[in-house]
Parts: sequence; structure tokens; C-alpha cells
Amino acid sequence: MTRSVWLAVLAGLATVGLHGPALAASNRPLYAIVIGNNDVPASLATTTSESPITLRYADDDAGSVYAFVRQMSQQAFLLTTFDSDSQRRFPTLVADARPPTSAELDRAIDALHDAMEGDWKRGREPVALVFYSGHGVRNADGSAALALQDSSLDQRQFYERILAKLPAKFTHVLVDACHAEAVVRPRDVDAQSEPLSSTDEQAYLHDWTLARFPQVGAILASSGATQSFEWEPYHGGVFAHEALSGLRGGADVNGDGRIEYSELAAFLAAANQRIADPRLRPAVVVQAPRNDGRAAIVDLNDLRGHFRLTGSANARWTAPFFVETESGVRLADIHAEMGAKIALSLPSRTKLHIVRPDGEAPLPESNGTSIALETLTVRRDLLARDFAASSLQSGLFATSYGAGFYEGYVGQRIDLVPVPDPSAAVAAPSLRADLSTVPPARSHRAIERTLLAGSLLAGVAAGVAGGFMLAERQRYQSTDLERPATDARNRFDTAANVAAVSGGVAAALGLVAALLYARPAGGQADAGN
Repeated sequence: MTRSVWLAVLAGLATVGLHGPALAASNRPLYAIVIGNNDVPASLATTTSESPITLRYADDDAGSVYAFVRQMSQQAFLLTTFDSDSQRRFPTLVADARPPTSAELDRAIDALHDAMEGDWKRGREPVALVFYSGHGVRNADGSAALALQDSSLDQRQFYERILAKLPAKFTHVLVDACHAEAVVRPRDVDAQSEPLSSTDEQAYLHDWTLARFPQVGAILASSGATQSFEWEPYHGGVFAHEALSGLRGGADVNGDGRIEYSELAAFLAAANQRIADPRLRPAVVVQAPRNDGRAAIVDLNDLRGHFRLTGSANARWTAPFFVETESGVRLADIHAEMGAKIALSLPSRTKLHIVRPDGEAPLPESNGTSIALETLTVRRDLLARDFAASSLQSGLFATSYGAGFYEGYVGQRIDLVPVPDPSAAVAAPSLRADLSTVPPARSHRAIERTLLAGSLLAGVAAGVAGGFMLAERQRYQSTDLERPATDARNRFDTAANVAAVSGGVAAALGLVAALLYARPAGGQADAGN
């Protein structure tokens, strides 16, 4: 081991972060810096032109992302201050966390710089992931910045102190903050305050936009004055949770374990498409590295300490569901298209359960072995959640995701490079299973009521005709005169026919209505699926 690598390891152990086991088999070791900050420093709050909203869950966002990426990282650093509630939810991460200050950030960057340089000398191509959740604010001069605990990162500092110092093959930047795009990937209108000459413009574009860093990709929410949104059921930011759901495998449309930019972009679009209130819909910007549009943000094949939850989205598993830990950490939300393959990467040796609209399914603790969705038992007696409480609740993940949505979405985006064979991971659904478990639409209930009413009327008609039939039979039997007897017999035959037809119609309508009514409602086709 070279002296620079020893120094990087010792510096990291003495200052910040968790250093996971080395990935000897990987030629592209991953390094991560995860930042979560709920606060705005007093010095920045007094100079900003707007009052930032109070954040509660930026530390939880950081904890969730860090717990995931550290299991595939050569080195990962967590810069956040957990509040008491987050300490209960992430008890094993408390010792890893360091405050999100300027000094701690610089120490982490220096450690990663030395470790990456060592990788290049050994013939490896290191990859970096930078995640930030917290306040994005406008300074008094109008410039955008990301707030740390004691200072801030404006665009120049973000580029010079982070991007320029990480000698990575690729650097993936995920930011959930107000004005995120103005800090990481500014639009010309936001960045230029006066006309530039042609030479100056080229220099500007090279030095102060991502054109300077063709190896950097960015996934950002949100832009302009749009606020980033937190949500109580997630105990975190909406965008951060959506991104993690996709990175855990929800976005993997072709089933190769590599989550690419086009896949995550399409997954995020599907997750937010049905949110009716535009103020609650995250504004997401996705830009893949310019030098490789198919660079993988994460490769789940490098993930340690996890197992795969696998299955096909047949009629039993096309309803939205989410996976949650025993301590209430919501790991991923999934709403798959019919026939799509599902392969979620979840932490091993952890008590987990799946929550669906019709109940919950406890997951057996796994030591790394895959668990099939079809083996799970959904218990309706565990259902204790309201699935229609708000615009977010009814809109988030309301659109199913799979090869169909992916191809339609990416086909309209010229800036995204599609993955090959997105339909390769789609299983042919069983028609018999579909027909036996598809829930009746609301219109079916109306049909059932109509059939039952018709059956009742036909039954009444059969009863009246039966009464006439008995009366005419009595008249026929009580007379010896031929004409009255013949007339009574004819009326008897007519009444008998009417009674028989009406009775048959009543029985048929009643049977059809009963069969329709016996069909299971949505998501309740099988209690043991």
C-alpha cells in the first residue's frame, strides 16, 4: 500500500466517515460524500434575501443514502447532525456522523483525493458520488448557495472545493435543495448578468458550467425559487426518497443491476406524474456525464450485505407497495407495470415488511439469499394506514413504471442515452391469473345492482304468473263444459309459460349477479400472495 493511501485511511478514520471493506474485485471503486443539513448558519441567514423554510429531515435523507451507498463504497463519509428522532431511527450510524461544517467537508475531500490518486496508480478508475440534502438559499447579491452548518457553498466553491478536487472517472452529484440547479448546473440566464464577448463566453462556459467537467453527471431537485419538499410519511425529502427507490433497483428497467441516468430520470418522471398539485411536484433536472451518457450511477452488483427481493408484477403485485424497516425507515416505493420484473436490493439481517393497500407482508430475515414476492403472505389484519390522505399520497407513485413507460419517456428526451433491450426484463403475464384476479371496476358494481333488480322483477313476474296459473287450473278442473274448460286450459298454459320464462330469467340474472359480486375487490384476490 502506498504512503498516500495509508495517509488517506488514517486521516479518514481519525476524522469522518465509515471505511467499508475494500472492493478488491472492482476496477471502479466507489467513494461517497453524503451531506445533510437542516440548519442555516446565522451569518448566512442575516444576508440572504429570503427566509428559508424550516427543515426536519435532511439528516434522515443523509442517513438513508449513506446506509445504502456505504455498502458498495471503498470509502464513504457522512456529514450530518442527527436529531434525537433520527438517532433512534439510525442507531448504527450515529458514530459515523460528523458535523456538516466547512472543515469536515475539506477533510473528507482531501482523504478521497489521496485515495483516488492511489487507485489510478494501481490501474483502477475511481468513481465518486456526492449527495446533499438541505437548504438552498439566495445570498443578498442574488447568487445561489447550499448551506452548511457554519458556512455555505456557492457555485464557484462547489466547483473548486469538490468537483475540481475529485480525480474520478465519473462524479455523480445528487442535490435536494432549493436553487440546486443554480449551484450545480446554472442556466445561462441565471449565471450571466452582462453580455460577454465570444472569447469570454467560451471561457465562462468552460470554467463555470459543467462543460468544464465532462465526467460529472447531475440529478437535481429543484430549480429556481421552487422549494424542496419534505413529507412526514417518508421522514425525508420527496426527491431523496424517490431517488433511493430507483437506485435500489426500482428504476432498473433492463435488469442488469446498473442504474443509469436515463433509467432514474424515467423512474422519477413516473413517480411524480400523477401529483395533481404542481406546487408539490419536484422539478427534477437530469444530466448524464457528457463523456458517457450510459455511465452507471450505482452498480448493484457491487452491493454488500444486501439481498434481492424478486418477482414479476402480475395482477397480484401491480398495486403500489413500499418496504419499511422495523424502526420505520422507508427504504423504497415501487409501482411496477404489468409483467415487469422486480428486483429490489434490501439490507440483509434486518427486519423488514412490505406495506400494500390491502395489508402488510413481513419479510423473513435474509442472510443474502433472494426472496421471491410470490412466497410472501399478505396479512390484512396488519393494515393500519390511510392511503388517500393527501395530494401527495394519492399522486406519488400512482403511475406504474416499467419498459413501456421507460421507452415512451426516453423516446421524447434527446439528451438521455437509452439502455439496451429495456423489455428484456419483462415477463409474459399469465392470462389465466390475470382474469382470475383482476378487480372489478366501479362500473361492474352498477351492473351487479342492475342484474339483481332485473332478477327481482323477473321473480315477481314469475310469482304473479304462477298465481294465475293455479287459478286457471282450478277453473279447468271444476267445470264439465267444454268451452269454459278449453278457455281455462289455454289461460293455464299461457300463465305456465310466462311463469317458466320469468323464473328462468330471474334465476339466470341472479346467478350472473352473484358470480360478479363474488369476484374479489382490488388487491384482495389472494391473501397468501
